[in-house]
Amino acid sequence: EEGLCGRTSVFDDETRDGRNGSKVLPMLLETHAPLDQVVLMLGTNDCKTYNHASAERIGKGIEKLIGQIRKQDPSIDILLISPIELGEDVWKPKFDPEFDRHSVTISKKLKQTYLKIAWKYGCDFLAASDVAVPSKRDMEHMDETGHRNLANAVQNFLEEKGNQYQLHASM
Repeated sequence: EEGLCGRTSVFDDETRDGRNGSKVLPMLLETHAPLDQVVLMLGTNDCKTYNHASAERIGKGIEKLIGQIRKQDPSIDILLISPIELGEDVWKPKFDPEFDRHSVTISKKLKQTYLKIAWKYGCDFLAASDVAVPSKRDMEHMDETGHRNLANAVQNFLEEKGNQYQLHASM
């Protein structure tokens, strides 16, 4: 797992190094090689106002990351997960002023954008927003229940996919 608070698909953060996923992913793929499966879930931080990104532009960043994975090894299975939606009040002063109302709107479009990308590139797909919501505490991160729900959804998906592989191998 290579989660890092503030990581984006392709955008730099002027105040924190190492947040641009496209700059670190090739090294991470090589470090962890060989890989059978990559689970890719980025996009929330791409919605920050200073990135000026539409859902489509964020999708282009995700496509770049998928290309980097496939360049490393075309046989790697990719599970693309669209992130949870931002909470309606995330932009208010007591939460995170790096987001605004438009950020919330963009976050709600990522599920459909990522689904199209998954179809285009033959990736598996899950929507975190189908199983988790942002916490009331900060309106952008999952709470313990959300993390558990997402972890269970990913585990169930991967176990089911593994069972399908076993079925095909035994036929």
